[in-house]
Amino acid sequence: MKNLYLNKSLIIFLILFQLTIFVSLMPVFFLTDFSSDIYRNILVLVFLECVALSCLDKGFNIYQIFLFMMFLFNIAIPIFSLFDLYSYPLGNRIMISDGIKTVVSAKTLTETYQVLISMIVGSSVGWLIGILNFDKKNKKSEFSLTTIIHNSKSRNIIKYIFFILLALVVYRNFLFVYYSGIYGYIGVIHLQSTELETSRVLILADILFKVSGYAMLFQSRNHKEYIKYATLFMIPFFIQAGTGARGETIAIVITVIFIYSHFFNQLKFKKLISIGIILFMLSIVIGAVRFGGGVGSVLTDVSIFNLILYAIISTSGSIGVIAYTIELKDQFFNSIPFLFGYIQGIFSLAPNYTYEGIQNKNYLAQHLVYITEPDKLYNGSTIGTAMGAEFYEFADGSMVIIFILTAMVLYFAKYFINRLNKNIIMFYLGALYIETLLLSPRGSIMKIFNKESVISMAILIFIALLIWYQKHMKAKK
Repeated sequence: MKNLYLNKSLIIFLILFQLTIFVSLMPVFFLTDFSSDIYRNILVLVFLECVALSCLDKGFNIYQIFLFMMFLFNIAIPIFSLFDLYSYPLGNRIMISDGIKTVVSAKTLTETYQVLISMIVGSSVGWLIGILNFDKKNKKSEFSLTTIIHNSKSRNIIKYIFFILLALVVYRNFLFVYYSGIYGYIGVIHLQSTELETSRVLILADILFKVSGYAMLFQSRNHKEYIKYATLFMIPFFIQAGTGARGETIAIVITVIFIYSHFFNQLKFKKLISIGIILFMLSIVIGAVRFGGGVGSVLTDVSIFNLILYAIISTSGSIGVIAYTIELKDQFFNSIPFLFGYIQGIFSLAPNYTYEGIQNKNYLAQHLVYITEPDKLYNGSTIGTAMGAEFYEFADGSMVIIFILTAMVLYFAKYFINRLNKNIIMFYLGALYIETLLLSPRGSIMKIFNKESVISMAILIFIALLIWYQKHMKAKK
């Protein structure tokens, strides 16, 4: 079914069906004392049902990508354990490989599965409501970036800025790759050793480069031009991946490909599989660089099947962030919900990986590690965060609120996709939201709020007002 919006009654039925599943699970969550294995099995069944549901829309849609990321970062471990491909460490110490030795109780593991079930079903409802509201409105007009009227003077100015910033950021990232070979990934990316001080010009260029790149993609007049600028846009991120920083690079690649598939040519299944394999192997190679193992030894000492299995399991360890948030919830001392710590962090200059940073920024990742392994935090490492964990802490364990929050996340994804071709500001916001959404199962959807995005938005709004003023003055003349 390529055009789901043509059948309004079907979408409404599916929304009600998903709501019925969630409502039916509520008494199971609170009135039964099933083992964690039972909830694991329910999680797997619900996940497979939602995967099947996602196939009703066109391929490579935002919900399919989100489910894949949920699998990769949170759900692979429960699925692999169901098929005896993985066994939880003694005491359910899910993240013991990251140095976290805290025991996860069976009750906590059960509640972790409940959080994931609520998120998956909630995301399906938000996605379906988004289809009902937005795809229906656009059934008579195809999305196309090529329909946008371009101001040639403004376009050329943005192009010059983009190429200047590209050169500066390429130089900066090459420096980071060089120094990461000396000080390691953590020293360069997290601790930012004093030896790595760069000029304010390079720092500003790095902040503004992403918005300039998305601006060039927005102004692409055809698919060939889009591919050309997308390739140039990705160069600094692929260089940055040489330090071991893979998350942002892969998220931006998928975002750029998704926008291309949405506006220009929908990619065929075979091509998507090829791209997925390439990105997965790239992730393994970057991981080998980041954690100090030689790429050659990784590929020669381990079978391909075990290599893939290990890579997915290590990535899916983010389920442990949810589990430890539940296990340690009574020990947190944050002043505001972790979900809003990113907004607070915009106005704080306190350094990360310090006690001062914990107090002033309220990031879940840093609180978790401080409580479990403080030395790990002070050495520049955390176990990351997870959207499900932040939702749990904000909702005080309410599965209904977690359900609603995740529904809103996917609903807004459909909203931003619908608005991508409206103007340059909405394109930037939409692309940034999609990029953040892709990493949210092992990050936070609220990471869209940061100093870089605020500065970029301020500049975009200034440019938009300037262009509007020039047009207004010309019209008066």
